[in-house]
Amino acid sequence: MNEDASILVVDDNEDNRYTLKRRLKRMGLKKVVEAENGQEALNQVELHDFDMILLDIMMPIMDGYEVLKRLRSEKRFLNIPIIMISALSDVEDVVKAIDLGADDYLLKPFNPVLLRAKVEASLVKKRLFEIEKNFYRDYDECTQLAKPDLFVGSLDGEMRNNPDTTFAVYYFKFTTYHQLSQSTGHEDAEKYIKHCSVILKKTFAGENYYFGRLADDAIAIFSIAKECHFLIDQINFEQQVLKLLDEPVSNNDKTLRGTSQIHLGICLTTPKLHNGEQLIANSAFACETAINNNKKVAYYDQDTHEKTLAKFKLEPKLKQALFDKKLVMYYQPIVLGTTGEIKTFEALIRWPTETGMISPGEFIPLAEETGLILDLDDYVMTSVCAQIGLWRKQHPNFKFSVGINISARHWADSQLSEKVLKLLALNDLPGHFLKLEMTESALVGDIKSVRSNFEVLQNNGVQIALDDFGTGYASLSYLLDFPFNVLKIDRVFIVDIETDEQKQKLLPAILQISKSLNMESIIEGVETKEQVDIVNQCKGDLIQGFYFYKPSPVDVINQLSIFK
Repeated sequence: MNEDASILVVDDNEDNRYTLKRRLKRMGLKKVVEAENGQEALNQVELHDFDMILLDIMMPIMDGYEVLKRLRSEKRFLNIPIIMISALSDVEDVVKAIDLGADDYLLKPFNPVLLRAKVEASLVKKRLFEIEKNFYRDYDECTQLAKPDLFVGSLDGEMRNNPDTTFAVYYFKFTTYHQLSQSTGHEDAEKYIKHCSVILKKTFAGENYYFGRLADDAIAIFSIAKECHFLIDQINFEQQVLKLLDEPVSNNDKTLRGTSQIHLGICLTTPKLHNGEQLIANSAFACETAINNNKKVAYYDQDTHEKTLAKFKLEPKLKQALFDKKLVMYYQPIVLGTTGEIKTFEALIRWPTETGMISPGEFIPLAEETGLILDLDDYVMTSVCAQIGLWRKQHPNFKFSVGINISARHWADSQLSEKVLKLLALNDLPGHFLKLEMTESALVGDIKSVRSNFEVLQNNGVQIALDDFGTGYASLSYLLDFPFNVLKIDRVFIVDIETDEQKQKLLPAILQISKSLNMESIIEGVETKEQVDIVNQCKGDLIQGFYFYKPSPVDVINQLSIFK
């Protein structure tokens, strides 16, 4: 029983009130208010919210019937359970009270067992009503679909939790709804929209889809795009979705149908481009485009849709390539700027196929969005550690570290440092042979896990490099909070530096920062002799770029003089 329930006891007899109040408190109900007549009862109801009223019938000033009529005449009091109390046993009194809206009837003298049973039943009824009322605050009563605020809020929440994921919103508009409402009535229109919602739930089956009724004539569905098999398989919506919605709805002697008046707008986007409200607005705009162009289906951006479709078709192939170990590691030497002497390497993953190389710029973002990035990182770390171990066995004087770019998501994984240390032990490698790189995006997530991984790895000799410095959030505080071993300066500061005076001023300033913090600098993207000369004039440490070496497979790297 709900001990916090508030009960109003209305009876002109003080002994009766005392008896009821005592028995209610024995039942655990401590919030009991008394009223000695009908008018006082109405005053109390205006002042307090009651979960139940025990109302005597025969009272001076205003009897219980009148109180009951007044309470049931106002919508705000309709759902307060009211149990009528009287010494009368005449059936007509019971019938009259029930007709006026009473929920139950209790005779004096009070039977404690019967009192408990009826009070408990009434409080359960009130609780169920409150649950129902709260439910329909967020959900449409006809279709049981989320109302707009809940739908938008849920989409925003999912987008915040999955910032690298593409989302899809399907926006269905049923203009037949308004035709039915005007011609045959609101009830028929509601039956029609309920029928359509049932069909959509069956069609978009599974836990990947979230539904909402955004207007009388509009239902929307959102999902992570890669889970939408309609997008992957390119199912013809007009034939396999909209056609289902044309199944007739029988309503007495009428048949309701309306595919000719159903249109669909689809929008795909990522949280980096739009929020939930914008995504829904775009899908609604696409739906209006379909209506205006007399089409069944329209995409907000057809080009985006086709690119997303191609991307998600690539996902199972990437999974298989990882499983079959078809991805290979290339290595790019990084040299001393003044002499060209090789000092270290960076490992870069490549995906060769029968039709040629698939660009890392294509499959790495896909891996980040689909969650495969952790598997990809593991694949790279395992391959590189094994290769360093092999080089050390083949060449006892091998002394070069190898850099690996680790995703921001993996840096926030508390298991990262443990994985790395196990790989080092498995391949008998001291930590200094490995250099793990992070981008600035890793420093705006789970900083606690990132810091833990950073400290454990660095304490075990692993070098840590900040990659692509200057292209992300670029907060200098990161350089103070995290004592990186290496600062990798992005190629954006090198491109056209020969003619760009601003870059010629900026590069030495960045290099001075790295030196003052005892960080070794690596300048990326150096491709010309003029750029090499400028870097050397600015006193840069190491250079990475095509001018000296391109990324190459192991058999080519093995031909370098350092392995002779």
